Amino acid sequence: CTAVYPAKYEAMNLRAMQAMRAEFDCLVGLSDHNMENITAVAAVAMGAKVVEKHITLARAMEGPDHKFALEPAGFHQLVDWIRKTELALGSGQKVVDPSEHESRRIANRSVHLRKGLRAGDTIRSEDLQVKRPYLGIEPRHLYDLPGRRLAKDVEGDMWLTWEDLVP
Repeated sequence: CTAVYPAKYEAMNLRAMQAMRAEFDCLVGLSDHNMENITAVAAVAMGAKVVEKHITLARAMEGPDHKFALEPAGFHQLVDWIRKTELALGSGQKVVDPSEHESRRIANRSVHLRKGLRAGDTIRSEDLQVKRPYLGIEPRHLYDLPGRRLAKDVEGDMWLTWEDLVP
């Protein structure tokens, strides 16, 4: 908590949560007196398990807290952003998400032939290039391919697959 109403960004010191968690081995949270939602969302991204925020029906109401409190729409937005942040944090394990498979095909690269070769031809380094799309042999195998022979004709500018090669 920064006991200033409203609290300025530079006074928030969200990293203090990390220091408290390390020192006291406890759950941490934020009592947020900032007029916007960004500090509360950032706190959740940094590990806050509890967020306290003032809410009012209208900032124009009389009283000390109303002028910096969130109105219902802002509070709804805060909850939405926190839930989305929690989803975005994930498990911490880096794996290919199922949603990435289609973009992986488009964005990643595979080994392609620079020019057409015929069945029985031996592949040379200068015959190969790495480019999109990712429909063939992964680039990590680029240096394994020179010296291999083709099992069938392959057109130029086409990606190589393991089925194109003599076993």
